[in-house]
Amino acid sequence: MKEKLKPYILPVSLCIAVLVSLVLIVALLVNPARFGSRMHQDKSATLKSEVSSKNRYDIYSPTEIIRTTKSGKQGLLTSETTSLTGELVKNIETYHVESVKEVSRDNQKHFINTLNSDNSLMLNYGSEIPVKLLSKIFDSKVGSNNFNVNRMILPLGDNTHFYLLGDNGYHVYEVTTKKRNLNQLQNILNKKIQSVNVQMRTLNDRPFLFYPNRVKMRNYGYLLAEQSQTAYINRVLGNTTDTSVKHRKKSTTYSSRDQSLNFDNDDNVIYQDYKQNKRERSYANVLNSAYGYANKLGIPLDNARFDSYNPVKNTVTYRTFVEGYPVFNQKRLGTCSFTMGNGGATRYEFSLLSFQIPIPTNAESTTLPSTGTVLNQLSAEGIDMKKVRSITLGYQVVPEKNNKQLITLQPSWFVNYDGSWINYQLIGNGTGKESF
Repeated sequence: MKEKLKPYILPVSLCIAVLVSLVLIVALLVNPARFGSRMHQDKSATLKSEVSSKNRYDIYSPTEIIRTTKSGKQGLLTSETTSLTGELVKNIETYHVESVKEVSRDNQKHFINTLNSDNSLMLNYGSEIPVKLLSKIFDSKVGSNNFNVNRMILPLGDNTHFYLLGDNGYHVYEVTTKKRNLNQLQNILNKKIQSVNVQMRTLNDRPFLFYPNRVKMRNYGYLLAEQSQTAYINRVLGNTTDTSVKHRKKSTTYSSRDQSLNFDNDDNVIYQDYKQNKRERSYANVLNSAYGYANKLGIPLDNARFDSYNPVKNTVTYRTFVEGYPVFNQKRLGTCSFTMGNGGATRYEFSLLSFQIPIPTNAESTTLPSTGTVLNQLSAEGIDMKKVRSITLGYQVVPEKNNKQLITLQPSWFVNYDGSWINYQLIGNGTGKESF
């Protein structure tokens, strides 16, 4: 029987395929809007599942790890094979806090001595963090306090204490715990780790990382990923009937009654929510709102860390980090910012482009001068050193001329001058157009 039916199987299958195709074509012709809407919904759902829902405590995690030896020598720790920050946070999550007390304030000498404690690890945040935001990492006895943290000191020879430091006002808090697992900490440090000679110093009464020697940094090339405008339109505005579109020479804006998305020709995006949301008063709630909106919009945050908060503008900024170093760019690639207005309206600025795949470059590394050399150079050029808030090593985005999907990350020094980051090679030109 099977042998008799075999010659008819292929023709019958082809007929069924043709009939299914005809049905779909008729459905599209009869109601293209519904068919298109279904396609958009499926695409949006798929994209939502692919968008990184990165844990907020990864976003608000330390950006630098510094080890101080028993002899007082300090080194910035990095690793190409393991997430040092992630491993250390897992260790910290096991601590059982018994008490928290402030041991000093407005005492610069005690603050600096604690900062440079021998035989310890120091975890530095990009900007001060409300300790309440760390309540999921620490015991609730820490999270119930109301102070901000810039740094964490983990002694390697004391298994019942660690310290939280706030730069503004030189606050030092001692946290008493039950027995901490120092062996686990040591096991993390025994992994393949690179250490660069550094020193913690102060610049205009602010702690910063000082490199006493020249520094060699790797160059990177990156292939960029690009999200589609349609994905954001579907996710934010959906299939509402009141959406309007305005085309301009260099941008396009999609608007509904209480939201809008503006896309410019450089792949920059501005999202605005005009609803009268409750204005967040506490610093912790503003940071939580910034993260919540990023997730709602589907902004990729895979290599991002909390970078800064501007209390005057009520603006939170996230920045991409590569190998522990911040990335700077005059466009929005590598950064995204959240602003909550006085009336409760919100604004998010970001890029459709994000870092995807590292690729080889012709130049393997760049050697940069020491911190002292850079500061002396700035002073010799007549820069007002009182306006220099900080200085850091980082990467500047250099786009490829013929392919916007390719960029080079070029190592350099960056100076926070009067509130804006500027490449140290350009800070003396007086134009102010090169700030980030």
